[in-house]
Amino acid sequence: MFYSKQHMIKRILMLVSLSFCFFAVSAQPTTVIRSAPLSTENQRFINTLLPMITAANDKVIKERSQLKILHAKFEAKKPLSVREQQWLTHLAQRYHVNSDFTQTDNWTILLRRVDVLPPSLVLAQAITESGWGRSRFAKEGNNYFGQWCFSEGCGLVPLARPAGQTYELRVFENMNTALTSYYYNLNVNEAYIPLRLIRSHAREQNNTLSGVQLAKGLTQYSTRKDAYIRDIQTVITRFHLNQYDNGVQAV
Repeated sequence: MFYSKQHMIKRILMLVSLSFCFFAVSAQPTTVIRSAPLSTENQRFINTLLPMITAANDKVIKERSQLKILHAKFEAKKPLSVREQQWLTHLAQRYHVNSDFTQTDNWTILLRRVDVLPPSLVLAQAITESGWGRSRFAKEGNNYFGQWCFSEGCGLVPLARPAGQTYELRVFENMNTALTSYYYNLNVNEAYIPLRLIRSHAREQNNTLSGVQLAKGLTQYSTRKDAYIRDIQTVITRFHLNQYDNGVQAV
C-alpha cells in the first residue's frame, strides 16, 4: 500500500512518542552496565575529537538561531528582506529542503535538520566505528564513523567484505572532514528521520538532548540494527560520555 511522505512522518512520530512513554514508565533496566576507566590513549582520542564536535555544534547553533528568528518573522506574517531570503534559500539547499517557505511544512523540516548532535552520541559512534581511532579505516582513511561509498575506487575495500558487495569505506582528508560528513548524514539522510523526530520531540518537551535517546533513531546506521543501538547506548553509559553534553541544549 502506498503512503504519502507526510503520512509516514506522522506514523514515525507516533512511534517516537510511544517510545518516550515506554521509557518513562518502564521499570529499572535488567542489565547493569558497569563503568569502565579510560586509558590514557582512549582519553586522548576523546580530547582530540571533542573540540571538533564543539565547533560543529557551535556552527549549527548559529545557523539554527538565525533560522528561528526568520521563522518567527514568518509566523508573525512579516516579510523577509532580500538578504534574509537569500540566506534562507542557501541554507535550505545545503540541507536538501524545498525552498518554498510559503509552506509551513518546509520550515518544520528545515528546523528538524538544522540542529545539534549530543557529543555523547558522536563520541560513542566514533569509538564504536573506529575502535578508538585504531581501526585500519581510521588510520589509512580518516574514516571514524564507518561511512560507506559505492563507486569503485572511492575508498578502502574491507578485507572481509561479503562476496557480491561493492561498497567501500570512504577516505577523508582529516578527522574534521569526516565529522562534517557524519553531521550531514544524520541531519539530512532520510534513513535518520526517526533520530530527528526524537530530537524534535525532546525540543518540544524542553528536555535535554540525550545521546542514549537519540541512538534509538540509528536503526538504519548498521546492519546490526537494534544490537548496534544497544552497543552505542552501552558505550555512552559505561564511559560516562553524557558528561560532555552540557552546553548544546540552549537553542
